[in-house]
Amino acid sequence: RPPRSTLFPYTTLFRSFRRQTGNCDLIVNMYNEMQTVLLPVERPLLKGHLDKIDGVLAKGIKNLNWKSNGVDIFLSGAMSDMKEADGILTGMKQNLHKAEVIMAKWSEVPLMLRPTKPVTVADFKDLQKSMLNQKYATMKQGGDQVNALLKDTNKKLRVSSGLPDWKAYVDFMNNIVVEGLVKTTIVSMDFLTDQIDHEAIAKDHKSPLLEIELDLFGKDVSFRPDVAEQA
Repeated sequence: RPPRSTLFPYTTLFRSFRRQTGNCDLIVNMYNEMQTVLLPVERPLLKGHLDKIDGVLAKGIKNLNWKSNGVDIFLSGAMSDMKEADGILTGMKQNLHKAEVIMAKWSEVPLMLRPTKPVTVADFKDLQKSMLNQKYATMKQGGDQVNALLKDTNKKLRVSSGLPDWKAYVDFMNNIVVEGLVKTTIVSMDFLTDQIDHEAIAKDHKSPLLEIELDLFGKDVSFRPDVAEQA
């Protein structure tokens, strides 16, 4: 058995090698993850960071081996650049997810309320008007929040708002808002259809939606409120 003083340099070397290979694995995994999750509209905005990382990694692949001087310096620089790019992408993804959550909440409740019992047309209108005002206020607030998320993403990227690639990303986010509005409309139309579909009414034993009185004046029949006026 060799003396302890002889084993010490090899133990230190092994620990250093294990740390270096562990850092290499971490860098590779982060790089591959970024390449996997990047959307086409996001990639141009991170191109500068990706090109910088590729340049740093190329030096390690072509010019270094495990016996070269400066391996730790290379790993430290590569890790720093990788973490910077990964942090920016993570922030972009988080803001995108927050925007999608905001849009999803819009369609949770249709743009219409069904009273628990039949009501007059005037009361029905007042109920819908109050609900719509609240809904529109929520949607306006959501739009402001999405706009703030966009500004935060732009701040993280540090790109000009006039950059074509940034404008493309803004259009991408606008489409998400449009999709949220479309889904809200579809949910509301489906809800309305169920309220006036006789089969759905019979199946769910729904009570009448509106209350309309029928009055007889001799030979004349009159609806109150006038059905023609409310059509």
